[in-house]
Amino acid sequence: MPVRIFCVQGHTLIGGLESEINNWQKSIGSKASVTHLSTAMTEYKVPMHRLGTPDEVAKIIYVLCTETSSYVNGAEIHINGGQHV
Repeated sequence: MPVRIFCVQGHTLIGGLESEINNWQKSIGSKASVTHLSTAMTEYKVPMHRLGTPDEVAKIIYVLCTETSSYVNGAEIHINGGQHV
């Protein structure tokens, strides 16, 4: 079986994905909190107007590991909600 290589990357993965810590910080912070403003600014910049989820990233990686993508090789996959096309 040939070796296949992929690069999965996201421009806004650090702090740009919905996560338990982001949700917790939103729940305890005021509307003027730095975390809330930073998240709102990130969401505004992304064409999808929302943060991605870890589950969305995992689904793409899962597909790359199955026979569904058997002819894909050397691909660079950007998970960024359309921020960089």
